Amino acid sequence: MVRCLCEPTPARDISELRSLLGAFNEAKKTAGLTIVRLLVTGLGLALLAGALVKLKLFGGGQ
Repeated sequence: MVRCLCEPTPARDISELRSLLGAFNEAKKTAGLTIVRLLVTGLGLALLAGALVKLKLFGGGQ
């Protein structure tokens, strides 16, 4: 159903759109932070595994 903007509800519609946009932006921010945390954790684990192999505490060399 298409409504005309001359009805008394445009203010409510705009408020809803702003709320949705705010929620979308919050979701984008959270997703970005999650990706960064995942990459940093992966890098840290890779460095730790490399150090353990280098010290011959975990797999590696004879």
